[in-house]
Amino acid sequence: MNTVFTAQELIAKGFTKKQVGAMLKKCETRVNFYVKQYIANGNKCSAQIQKAWDAECARFDHLKATLSAWA
Repeated sequence: MNTVFTAQELIAKGFTKKQVGAMLKKCETRVNFYVKQYIANGNKCSAQIQKAWDAECARFDHLKATLSAWA
């Protein structure tokens, strides 16, 4: 289970807002890679690719929620 940390908790762990934003951008790039692969394969993918894609989407959502909590 993922935990969304507050800004104070992230700062205590040594993370900056810029670092979390960079992780979000990198994750977005990987999600887009899976989308391109899916389309290139005729809207089909293996179970292994689907599992990795789902994990990246969950990571993206988690980082997005973490970054929005930074306000």
